[in-house]
Amino acid sequence: MDNQKEHLIKISIIKSFAEMTEAKFEGRYVRADFASKVNSVAAIVRKAVCQNKIATAIVMTLASRCITSPDNLSQAEVDSFTNLLLSSLDGKDVRTENGVLKNIVVMIVNKLNDMPVWFYHDNPNV
Repeated sequence: MDNQKEHLIKISIIKSFAEMTEAKFEGRYVRADFASKVNSVAAIVRKAVCQNKIATAIVMTLASRCITSPDNLSQAEVDSFTNLLLSSLDGKDVRTENGVLKNIVVMIVNKLNDMPVWFYHDNPNV
């Protein structure tokens, strides 16, 4: 497959994701702020993993960089992590012709303690 076709396929996938999550599509990506009331990462993630039509895997790279300190979160950051936590608990299964798949979120962090302890402690889904 040539680069042009590959690029168009990627853009199509991103655009479909934006439509599914009601997020704003900006040419080559979906822009979202972590600790925002409007168009937040947590709201987009929640919409994606709580639907059961399209199997979805979201990978958040450098997720620990979304906050300044895990011990001193703003209320907006607490709200975002709470929504991400609820998303991990409410993720839906998607029936496909190849069986049942689980919608998932993968958060890549530098160190586990860069995240708030209450987010991952005693939560088997995180």
